[in-house]
Amino acid sequence: MAHISKENLAIVLVDVQDNFLGLPDFDVNFPQFKQNVMNLLDFARAEGIEVVHVLAEYNRDVSKWMDCWYDMKGTYDTILPVAANFASPVGDEKVFNKHTFNGFSNLELVEYLKTCNKKYLYIGGLITSACVLNTAFGAYFEGYRVSLIEDCCGDRSVERHNSIISIYGEYTFSIVNSKNIMV
Repeated sequence: MAHISKENLAIVLVDVQDNFLGLPDFDVNFPQFKQNVMNLLDFARAEGIEVVHVLAEYNRDVSKWMDCWYDMKGTYDTILPVAANFASPVGDEKVFNKHTFNGFSNLELVEYLKTCNKKYLYIGGLITSACVLNTAFGAYFEGYRVSLIEDCCGDRSVERHNSIISIYGEYTFSIVNSKNIMV
């Protein structure tokens, strides 16, 4: 097994977008999320660790599942692939759009990480039980060693977030805290 280094590691931020930050009670349930993500980004950029942004772009033209969502929920929102200001890409950080809950459904992301010889992925973002989880699964099934950055994730409720950590942590991905990464 290879040793983790900044050359074979990437931080993947999933759907850190205002649409998801605006969920009811998000700031109450995850009050440190924004600061944790900003601290992680500052650290990664200072240390030369690759940061990759995966952003949701959902609309009926490109997201085949949206009609199913509408049938279940009675509504759907068009989501534009725009990062929240505090987590916007800088410099040459790569951005990959996704049209499903799984960022690895975008084959350009898969090819890019392989070309860069990344082996380890630290994943954070929104929503833990949906897009973060499915992207982590996608990475795992592509053969990456995946760690979920628990304090850089958020969900519709703390209970939902914690249940995903409890169910899948140390099963298909390890669980890390951003403070343990920034040492």
